[in-house]
Amino acid sequence: MFFLPFFQIPPVRLAAQNNILDEPTNGLDPAGYKEVRDLIPILAGENRTIILCSHLLHEVELVCNRVAIIKEGNVIACESMQVLLAKGQMLQIKVENPQQALAFLKSLPWIKNVTLAEGYLLVDAPKEDSQRISKILAENNIFVSELSVKSSDLESVFLELTGSETNGKAN
Repeated sequence: MFFLPFFQIPPVRLAAQNNILDEPTNGLDPAGYKEVRDLIPILAGENRTIILCSHLLHEVELVCNRVAIIKEGNVIACESMQVLLAKGQMLQIKVENPQQALAFLKSLPWIKNVTLAEGYLLVDAPKEDSQRISKILAENNIFVSELSVKSSDLESVFLELTGSETNGKAN
């Protein structure tokens, strides 16, 4: 009787020679998972192109420097990890009167979107605009008590780009 991890490790090493790893950590224990995760950057450092096919987006986020997202056979995004994750970043702002700030920020044409969640304004604007936003709010007697960049993970970006819902139903 053989278990999946017994069969999994030799194909991973063989596939690495071919530069394609298809779900390489499937069925591995944590030690095997770490070994594969450590192997990929080593291979990439040898001037190899490694194609990692995986549904484990946290795995992809840990080892890849460039990502292609495919939906129904079409590439809908192909970016560096840094650029892709920046697409999901939002400015998170806390003010005393969030409804007033929400209405004001929505009136600014250069801000893509503003929502209110759990007492915080989530502003879809580049983090480079945080000082500008804080200044404009203060000039209108809306004072910021907290301002931070809410980072995104690859799963959130994937769901947004593919139009998938978080309740498990795909669009």
